[in-house]
Amino acid sequence: MKKLNILYSLLAFIIVFSSCKDDKDGITRIPLQEGAAVILSPNGSTSYTLLEENSDAAFETFIWEDAYFGEGVTPEYTVEMDLATGDFSNAVVLGTSDIPYLKTTIGPVNQFCRDLGVMARIPTGFQARVKATAGGDTKYSIPVNFLIDRFIYADEVATWMVVGSGIENPVALMLDTESGMWKSTDPIQLKEGGISFMNNNVYQDELGADSDISYEMEMSGSLIDSDGKEIPSKDFTYNITLDVEGRMFTVAEDTHYTATGSAVVNPDVRFKMEGDSYELKTRFVAGTFLIKFNSSSPMNYGVTSATDNTLIVDGEPIEIATDGNYKVTVDADMKVTVEESAYPNEMYIVGSATAYGWDEPGTHEDAIMHKVAGGADNEGLFWKIAHLEGGQGFKISAEAWNDPNLGFDQVDEFDPDGVEVVNNDTNMGITTSGMYTIVVDLRENATKVSVTPAQVYGMGPAFGGWDEDKTENLFTVDNTEKTIISPALSEDGDIRSYVNHAWIPAWWQAEFQPKDESILYRNDGGDLPNLGGTAGTVITYKFDDNTSSIQ
Repeated sequence: MKKLNILYSLLAFIIVFSSCKDDKDGITRIPLQEGAAVILSPNGSTSYTLLEENSDAAFETFIWEDAYFGEGVTPEYTVEMDLATGDFSNAVVLGTSDIPYLKTTIGPVNQFCRDLGVMARIPTGFQARVKATAGGDTKYSIPVNFLIDRFIYADEVATWMVVGSGIENPVALMLDTESGMWKSTDPIQLKEGGISFMNNNVYQDELGADSDISYEMEMSGSLIDSDGKEIPSKDFTYNITLDVEGRMFTVAEDTHYTATGSAVVNPDVRFKMEGDSYELKTRFVAGTFLIKFNSSSPMNYGVTSATDNTLIVDGEPIEIATDGNYKVTVDADMKVTVEESAYPNEMYIVGSATAYGWDEPGTHEDAIMHKVAGGADNEGLFWKIAHLEGGQGFKISAEAWNDPNLGFDQVDEFDPDGVEVVNNDTNMGITTSGMYTIVVDLRENATKVSVTPAQVYGMGPAFGGWDEDKTENLFTVDNTEKTIISPALSEDGDIRSYVNHAWIPAWWQAEFQPKDESILYRNDGGDLPNLGGTAGTVITYKFDDNTSSIQ
């Protein structure tokens, strides 16, 4: 890959260089303007390797023959630089002079290379010309060409990607700033084939296994630069970790447990690790289910018998007698227990007041309300930020209109400190359109709803520390664009943000962060991953479709 890029650069060099010759074959040439400067140095065959420790040292002294505008006329000179493939429409200025030479240093030239989008560690073709101006007239010299291999700045972070025959399109890994590892934040879908790693945004390097790898559910080993072996893959999802500095990798099947069978409403809900046990909270209908171990070689577990709840491969299906919300627990001894749960696993907001209309709850994934973290005390507490249209109706419901299905009359108590919620043809409604935080509390056999103007705050190093509800970290609500926008990040560092609401006990219990142009919510899970932010950038959230941007 490196050799290919160098060839491209040299090809561009040759094309531009040839364009300075006489026109003998019908190809458009760059003519020498009469009286234009003529560059004497560099001579068109120079190659430079720039080093950061030499930033203040000389890059090159450009020397040229004077341009001629008439006797006694002294022109002003400007030395311009562009990519060899460019036309100087996006040129950078190396400097100006009123005499026929210009000294340049390495630091500014390296920055110019970066400004022009050039990757480091790859000799890249450039061209420079002398622009002479006098009395409103301008004359350009014939460009001179050269190669530059620039250095990398400390604030440049290479993005490593998964590539190879085992993946449809390259997928970027994310840098975990705590461990320094590059990781897949979500499982990556691979196919039969193999993968390696590539960075191509700062410098172009390829990493592959240092020897042939035999397929296993979890593979790890050493990496070498270029000419490495592909790591084998199957048609399955994988979690991937890349240690660039240590030249090590781990590629592991995304193994997990789900429920399968006639009782299952949502087959994609996974069991979660809780201490030494696995737990699944989901809705079942009357029927049976098995516990499926998802891997490239899947297995189904059932109970040993109707009286022995020990799980075994290809055991008996587990029966569900009635529709409802359930919690399934598998302990360290592979004993399974099934008990009805007081609260649904998912709640959705629907209605003409929302972006989702009256489609069946669960139809629109973005309409889901978010769980509040903090353990058992907060089970049954849900929240969502949404734009609500005044004078229109909305409901809050479990999936597929299952209970609880809350219209105006099904709510026991509305928040007296929130905006007024009115009866809109048996549905809930508000008077004024805007961005609101909607909270539903199903705890203690009561049904409570709060609707308040949305308040989002920044938190963490990117916002200057861990003080809660700081005025300077309050996001701005744009009710016209239906967005919520952060103040500029005050520092480089980890980004956290959260919704502020009186019914949510602590900020971290309702936190979220931008992720790959979407929004990653904590819900009732663990701590969010570190996300590095850059001082001066601004976060924009659009909660109706759960999208985000950092600019």
